Amino acid sequence: MQYLSIITALLPFLLFAVQAEDGCDPGWRAVEDPAGSGNFVCEMDVIQCLGGPDRGYVNAETNAHHCCGPTQELVIYNQQSRVGVCCGVDQNYAGIAPNGKCCPKGQVLATDGTCTNPTNGNCPSCPNQPVGVCRLQRACGDATTTNGLKYGSCYQMTFPNSDGNQLGREPGGAYISEGHIQNVIYKICQTAAACGTGPVKPTDAFVIQDTVGPEQDPNGATSWIGNAANGAAISMVTAAANAAQFHGTTSCSKCTCVVSLTGVGKGLGYIGADTQPQIAFFANPRVALDMEFAEMPCDGVFNFP
Repeated sequence: MQYLSIITALLPFLLFAVQAEDGCDPGWRAVEDPAGSGNFVCEMDVIQCLGGPDRGYVNAETNAHHCCGPTQELVIYNQQSRVGVCCGVDQNYAGIAPNGKCCPKGQVLATDGTCTNPTNGNCPSCPNQPVGVCRLQRACGDATTTNGLKYGSCYQMTFPNSDGNQLGREPGGAYISEGHIQNVIYKICQTAAACGTGPVKPTDAFVIQDTVGPEQDPNGATSWIGNAANGAAISMVTAAANAAQFHGTTSCSKCTCVVSLTGVGKGLGYIGADTQPQIAFFANPRVALDMEFAEMPCDGVFNFP
């Protein structure tokens, strides 16, 4: 824990009387007021952290206020209360917050809650995050109950093993790797009429909403990844009736969790240049397209630790 200074707040609304010197909650301290009177008040300790207020947190176990060093990983479980955990300089947070824990760097969280070395060399197994990357949680499911996606949740879609190339759009609507229109937020919905909530099962048919909408529409009309036939490039549509339906199963690509996408009764794959592919439906339903889905806020506003 690193502190610039500890500032004691003396405002009346930050004080309350206690019967004994040890009667204050964590984050408060007892002060005799007036001195020698035997009467104590609890006075809030306001901590100024090296690196700014975003490095402050409340210990989830002790409820005490602390600072997390600028070189340490801070994971906040609740932005309003600032409850979270600060990992040591030789640790990373493993697992999915708030059910994860700090583990030695390079280790992952086992199903029994212990820190362990990954079974695939340096490749963390699903559903743990790779060490030292952006903390967006990748969708990672199982064989029967969920493909890792959630109805009503939003995602960034990226091509696996591509250094994070996004599924973007070209002006006019065609979806393409690293398109001119970037940072498209994709929302998973049960139908074009209702997104719903809960996990997406591997057998479910679902639609994908493009929450950015047309680039020339200042209101960003509700849009969808659209249907296309005979190997034509898939584009954005604004008519709900033309929204494409998808199936998705969980899979792995070089130790990374992916969702293997197809159409309903048809395949889905690449067309165009290898360096900047587009996507299209195919008649063969066994053709599948692996995509990484990283969950993100639907409004695009991040609260970084």
